[in-house]
This record gives sequence, C-alpha cells and structure tokens, in this order.
Amino acid sequence: KTIASLTPVNVLSIRCKTTFNGFAHFIPIYVRLLSVGSDGNKNCIVYIIRNGTLGGTPSWLNVNADSVIEYDTNGTYITGGIQIAAFTFGKLESRTQALSDLNIVLLSGETLTLAARLSGTGSTETTVSITWLEDR
Repeated sequence: KTIASLTPVNVLSIRCKTTFNGFAHFIPIYVRLLSVGSDGNKNCIVYIIRNGTLGGTPSWLNVNADSVIEYDTNGTYITGGIQIAAFTFGKLESRTQALSDLNIVLLSGETLTLAARLSGTGSTETTVSITWLEDR
C-alpha cells in the first residue's frame, strides 16, 4: 500500500470473529510476528492499535474457512483504540519484529490494526504481514 500521509492510515486490520461455524467461540488469538517492507523516500512508522475504529468502507474477508480471523485492507484512517506499540522502518527496509513479548491476545470481536504514517512529506510503498496462533 502506498503511504503518503503524516497521520496513521490502515494498512492491515484483523478481527477475531464473534461466531465460528455457526457458534459463539472462545478461541484466543496470540499475535507473534510483524513483518514490514518499505520502499520509498521517507521512513515509515507502523503502529499496532487494538480495537480502533476504521474509517472509510472496511470490507472484512475471511482468512480461510478454518480460521476465526477475518481481515481488512480497505479501511482508510483509524480513530480511537489503544496503541500497543510503534516501530520505525527505514525508507528501504525489510524486517521481521517479534511480538511475543507484548503478550497480544485477541478475543472474540476484538480487532488489531497495523497503521502506518511517514516521517515526513513523501511516499513509501509499505507491505505488512502478521503471524498469529489460534489456540484451539
């Protein structure tokens, strides 16, 4: 996603479904890794935000039929929520950041957003991915 904003914008959000296979579930999600690649002319700051509100028109899609997670990349800006962490990535950098020490656990209905902004005026192509464990 091309980032050209000095305020955080949604790059990837995940949400723990409230139902799974037609039933309410209590499957916790343990967030383990964050991977980010950036290619542009400014540093990129990536924020991890729990339970923020996405602006624009989010479109939640299933990860797959066996997962309690759905994701969105359409939401634009984010408001509210709790900032768990922030990481700065160089304008030409690819890195994986361990998140296990942060003990991020998502429960039914909770969201986690990876939002990004630039360190100054410009643009940077930013790719993010997140790794989690569904404890069944």
